[in-house]
Amino acid sequence: MFALEDSQRPSAGTWNAFLSVLSRRRRWFIGAAVLVFASSLLGVIFLPKTYTASAYIIVHRRTVGAPAGSQADLERLFGPPDQHSIESYVALVQSPSVAAEVLRREHIDIPARQFVERHVSVSPLTNTDIIRVSVSGSSAALAARLANEYVDVAIERDRELAGTQASAALGSLSRSLRSAKVAVARANAQLAAYEASHKVADSQTETTQLITSLSGIDQKIDDAAAERARAGAEVASFSSQASALRPTVVGQRVEQVSAAAAQLQQQSAATNARLQGDLGQLTPENPEIRLLRSRLSSLQQGLASVPQTQTVSSILVLNPLLERLSEENALSAARLRGTAAQVGGLENQRAHLEAELARIPYDSSHVAQLTQDVRDTQSFADGLQSQYYATLVAKTAAVSDMSAAEPANAAFADSAPKASQTLAVSFLLALVVGLGAAFAADALDRRIETEDDLERAMPVPLLAAVPNMTAQSERERPWIKSAANRALFRIAGALRYAQGEPRTACFVSPHDGDGKSTLALNVAAALGDMTNSVLLIDGDMRKPSLHEMLAMENAGGLSEALEGTVALDHAVRATAYRGLDLLTAGSVNGKSTYLLQSDAFSQLLRDARRRYRFVIVDSPAFEESTDALAIATRTDCAVLVVGAGTSSDIQARDVTNQFATTRHITILGSVLNRFSTLERAPSPAYSAGWSTLPMCEPMAPSSSDRLPA
Repeated sequence: MFALEDSQRPSAGTWNAFLSVLSRRRRWFIGAAVLVFASSLLGVIFLPKTYTASAYIIVHRRTVGAPAGSQADLERLFGPPDQHSIESYVALVQSPSVAAEVLRREHIDIPARQFVERHVSVSPLTNTDIIRVSVSGSSAALAARLANEYVDVAIERDRELAGTQASAALGSLSRSLRSAKVAVARANAQLAAYEASHKVADSQTETTQLITSLSGIDQKIDDAAAERARAGAEVASFSSQASALRPTVVGQRVEQVSAAAAQLQQQSAATNARLQGDLGQLTPENPEIRLLRSRLSSLQQGLASVPQTQTVSSILVLNPLLERLSEENALSAARLRGTAAQVGGLENQRAHLEAELARIPYDSSHVAQLTQDVRDTQSFADGLQSQYYATLVAKTAAVSDMSAAEPANAAFADSAPKASQTLAVSFLLALVVGLGAAFAADALDRRIETEDDLERAMPVPLLAAVPNMTAQSERERPWIKSAANRALFRIAGALRYAQGEPRTACFVSPHDGDGKSTLALNVAAALGDMTNSVLLIDGDMRKPSLHEMLAMENAGGLSEALEGTVALDHAVRATAYRGLDLLTAGSVNGKSTYLLQSDAFSQLLRDARRRYRFVIVDSPAFEESTDALAIATRTDCAVLVVGAGTSSDIQARDVTNQFATTRHITILGSVLNRFSTLERAPSPAYSAGWSTLPMCEPMAPSSSDRLPA
């Protein structure tokens, strides 16, 4: 069983696919192309010619001079003076009022808007101030006259509009000019008042003087600060020295020897005398000597620690050094206070000068702003004055911004349609439309035409494609016969060497007319030529046809064998083809479905398998009845036959789906029958040697090819 897929039609992306579509849909291509080209040809022949003449207008866009500072204000009030875009002039030329005046002068009775839409084309030339006015008419002279008239009327209309606009603008300009002059006087008064109240002089000179004064003050502040630091250091030094001195000192003092010192001196002298006496008698290491020396040392230390004298009486006086330090300290403190006061005064002066210096930029900026206001208002007033004079001149002169650059000439008028160009474009359009029609018809047509169509509709192996034998020329007949033989023997080979070695096979088609019976006969003849033992059964008991193809009688066939009235041996007939026997359908009756679903049919196939190498059954069309399903379930495999151009992909897919979902049915593959081939003729070396099959010979019975019953 084969899995089913619903694939989409691929686009014809290759040259072969393109040629294949054109070959299949050549009638659509030729019909659509001929229709388009014939329509264009009739239009060229019968449609009246139209002539188009062009005149040119040049636009002089003038700009009224005004000071740069006031230009933006003027444009904001009145728009750019005399600066209209080229599109505005195009709109003026194309206006219905201009067209109405042209039609009135030429005595043409047609609505102005209709005339503009159908016969007038106004467009600016790229990157220029030139406008092209094209007018069409029934003759070249009329078209040129209308174009020139159109230009004259447009220039007159622009001149009228210029005068009207100038008159309307004068009143507004006059009022604005008076207001501008008042604004100039007000700005001058504000500048003078500010300069007088703030005494604004030369800001640069004043700034230099203030910076010089600040530098001098900074130097003085630095000197005063240094002097204050020195005075402060002296005051601190004097205070430190004074704190270390006594306020009074002894003026006169009476002293005597201290009693303790005298006593210690006596004891020390006595101890020393004794030590000197003992040294004469004792050794220095004698303990007595050591004790005396120790006592003498103690007495000397005590004598050194007590005052030698003591004051009996004294007179106190003021410390003179302290008095001198106090005087110097007072002088330093006074100098410190003076330098501090001096620094404070200098800093106040500096703050005042800095304030004056900071005020200068603000005053200068404010004065500059007021001065600029004066200039702007004056410039605006001057611009208004210039605009007023220019508008007054425009009102008096009423000059148009447009003038005729080149009049229309009938000799250079274009005519339409141009036969050569129209036919060339029509030819290309016909090709495009023809191709579109061919591919559209191919996309919308669901009929199976090629092998690719069949493979997309039936996801089963494609066994072969049998060419159409009816539409052939004498030159094509030999190689088409050879191609048909090759395809038929390829199908026969597929049956003979198929996996599982099937012995019985049925041929089924979606509907009647696909050539299934003819194909079954030829495949059976090819198998007979290979194996010399093939039975062909006409299973279509409703519309039997194999006996007519082989010019045989239909009496005593399949229906009688299944009913038991005729034995199989007597029902089978030999054909004129080697190894091929035929079992006709027999009498036509309404019991075909019952007979094909009976055990008798299964038994008949088993008996035929024992006697023949292959049994081929020609089944009824799938859409006719369920007989095809009954036959397919009882044979080893089924071959699906689809006629090119007769079966649709939907019908082919329905047959495949039905067979795929039915038990005991094996689909061997599909065959595309009667397709139109674009292949080259095969080589004679590969065309020779094929046996002649019934499909390659006339099927109608005649005296020469009618087979005996």
